[in-house]
Amino acid sequence: VQRIVDGLPSEAKAFSEALRLWGDATTKQNARVESAERRISEAAIGQARLDAARRIVQRQINRAAGLTLPSILAEFIRDRLFQLMVVVCIKHGTDSDEWRGILEAFVNLTRACAPEVEEVWTSREIAKTLEPIKRGIEHFGCTEQSDAAMFAKMVHAIERNVEAVRAGASTSELVESVEMKPVKVVNGELKMEHVERAPILDDIVPGTWLEFERNGAVGALRCRLVVYVDRTQTYVFADEKGMKARDSHASELLEGLKSGQIRRLSAEPLVDRAMVGLMRVLNKEESEVTDLQSSQA
Repeated sequence: VQRIVDGLPSEAKAFSEALRLWGDATTKQNARVESAERRISEAAIGQARLDAARRIVQRQINRAAGLTLPSILAEFIRDRLFQLMVVVCIKHGTDSDEWRGILEAFVNLTRACAPEVEEVWTSREIAKTLEPIKRGIEHFGCTEQSDAAMFAKMVHAIERNVEAVRAGASTSELVESVEMKPVKVVNGELKMEHVERAPILDDIVPGTWLEFERNGAVGALRCRLVVYVDRTQTYVFADEKGMKARDSHASELLEGLKSGQIRRLSAEPLVDRAMVGLMRVLNKEESEVTDLQSSQA
């Protein structure tokens, strides 16, 4: 029995092995969590870019609000052209030739239909104005089988509109025309005003663990910051499994930290801190026993 007992590893060595196994398991889990958090981060940044592009295009499209346009053109602008301009804005930016070409085509189309137009717009000139839009649709793979017929009808409708205006027709007398209504992008609107960065938020960086009190719920929500989207001042958090837990605007986070409803936690998970702490105690005890045995010898 004594030989068996003597052959057993010390408590410190046993827990050291346990800690190693625990470390291997947590490393694999952390890799899965990091992969999930990367997807959350990419989705949040992508959504912010999409919302920003929608707002930019919305402002440009709404320059035509109130104009009387052929119904086929008004529908095209609100649907196909809006989506095309969003894609061009995201892919190339507003300083690109692609964006300027699409924007110029849009301005020329609406100007051709304006009642106060003085230029003589022929079907050939109108078709030429539509060319950048057609190329953009083809380039981004947004073509449809009916596009050729649709563009032909659009050119014809604009030409008739121009002829009617030049003949002295009033806005109400234009056939198959509608008043362009403002475009409203529900998901693209900023919900909160921009707030100045406060010192208390400077230390809240990706990887920071926070605890949120939940009204009417049992227990607090513990989650880690995955990404901060500066464009919208949004903090996106994930739980310990890497699943999205919540997002908070800077103003909401600032108010919660000041009131104590949101608290900062240690960066190291509780279980890991307990295991490492226990190892320190056991290593210290083993060292003391070894020193005592050496002094007695």
